[in-house]
Amino acid sequence: MTTALLAQPAGLSDSEVEAAIAAAKGSGFKSIYAQARGRFGASFTIVAQGPVGRTMDLAREAFDSYKPITPKDVPAPVRAHAVSFAVLSHIQRRNIKNVVLMPAGASRDAAVQPIPAAPKDAMPRTWRRNIVGQDALGEPVYYRFAATSLPSGDLQIVIATDVGDEKFTIRAQDRNGIR
Repeated sequence: MTTALLAQPAGLSDSEVEAAIAAAKGSGFKSIYAQARGRFGASFTIVAQGPVGRTMDLAREAFDSYKPITPKDVPAPVRAHAVSFAVLSHIQRRNIKNVVLMPAGASRDAAVQPIPAAPKDAMPRTWRRNIVGQDALGEPVYYRFAATSLPSGDLQIVIATDVGDEKFTIRAQDRNGIR
């Protein structure tokens, strides 16, 4: 766990955590995340969440359980300025070799590599699959990328599998969901 923490830039400040905790206690709570778009009938679903979203989900869990939560209760991996990507597979026997971010128009050599995922990354609390009949097989696999390594504009996510690549996009206008 120490290596994962060292690889992640410093996290949210106490005041940012307090703001996320306060927001999570509101009525009509919704997790903050973005879902990547792929081709029709894609083999995977990708859901991305940043430190504010992870903090709000943790705070809402505490709130719903009638447990107090303060900034000191929010661990460094939750606060880290990194984006968590949950990858859910819809097809059996697909071996994921790697998940990378690609800057627009860049070669494979410019692929942004993941950093170690936090031990307790989880799906956003209020995320629900939105495609009828497309069930996930097994548990999600988590990848993290330092927030500073994210290319500007649209995020292009490539899943390299044993049978080829699948590409997904989070549009620039949807990136607010991964703060």
